[in-house]
Amino acid sequence: MDPTVLIVVGMAGSGKTTFTQRLYSHASYIQKRTPFVINLDPAVLEVPFPCDVDIRDTLEYKDVMESARFDLVLEQLASLSTASTQVEKNNPIKGDVAIEEHKAVDGGDAIEKNHFEDDGSGYENPRHVSLAIVDTPGQIEVFTWSASGTIITESIAANHPTVLVYVVDTPRCVSNPATFMSNMLYACSILYKTRLPLLVVLNKTDEQSDAPIREWMLDYEAFQDALRHPSNVERSSDSFMNSMLHSMSLVLEEFYSTLNVIGLSSYSGDGFDGFMDAVDRAKEEYFSGYRSILDARKAEQQLINRMSKKRKIEQALKRPWCWFCERDFDDEKVLILHQKAKHFKCPTCHRKLNTAQGMFVHMAQVHKETITKFGLKSFF
Repeated sequence: MDPTVLIVVGMAGSGKTTFTQRLYSHASYIQKRTPFVINLDPAVLEVPFPCDVDIRDTLEYKDVMESARFDLVLEQLASLSTASTQVEKNNPIKGDVAIEEHKAVDGGDAIEKNHFEDDGSGYENPRHVSLAIVDTPGQIEVFTWSASGTIITESIAANHPTVLVYVVDTPRCVSNPATFMSNMLYACSILYKTRLPLLVVLNKTDEQSDAPIREWMLDYEAFQDALRHPSNVERSSDSFMNSMLHSMSLVLEEFYSTLNVIGLSSYSGDGFDGFMDAVDRAKEEYFSGYRSILDARKAEQQLINRMSKKRKIEQALKRPWCWFCERDFDDEKVLILHQKAKHFKCPTCHRKLNTAQGMFVHMAQVHKETITKFGLKSFF
């Protein structure tokens, strides 16, 4: 059984890193299953959780900014591009049997201390992994809309059950309906871009209850009232923003009905039991939705490849080819001679060739093992 991979995304300041730290603690100490953690934020100073794979080990972001004169966003893109090439070559997340070997994204030596557990026998054994967490950069567009972020997401999703976790700053959304709508638009776009199960986490409920947001999702009129509230900076009836928010709330009403929303507090830990239950449901959704579509596409591609290979073989059999010197003859005279004669000499190696089934073979060199090896037995 493969480990479930949670890719944590969200706007800057929504609390992704704190959420990852609390999730790591909850899984490790409450559910007794230590997650496999990947940090993809190259500009973070320090992370409050142990990382199995850290993109900061690949390159120093300050050196990249100074040498290439990149700003922070471009530096993050460069770092993700480097990481994506490594993910394509080596999948860092192993199955739930054990993490037996792992190379860091920079190709260096590999197995870190927290990859092992002590079973009391005096030897350290590779620990079993049933959950993996991927913490992404604060600039959400760097990961979700870049080619490298797409490569990383699709590479992981093709091998393991993957769930996207979109973290929302609840106090900021409640205080400004435009921020709430921006988050919902982003969540909607990510859902339809990746086709992966999506969990929307309303974070910081210890500071602000998520009840107003849930009410806005269920009741269109409640959101309209929030737009007209005196505390709303876009409350002017002739405001372009206000008009757009009215329209978008109607458009996204169907989207809300299918959205998995979980309220929790990364500070206090409230709501994480319900979140883990939602992860289990999202995992089932992955197998019934994304994985079934992926398997169908793989089967279709394999069929196309087989048909393409068959067509290439059929075309090759129609062309003169010398088994001994391995040359195709494009000369029109040779093609005409091939169609008329049963035996003639190869223009290159001057060996006697047979035209059986359109395949030129030097009869003295062809033997049973060679024919069997190349699957040509049916042609002779």
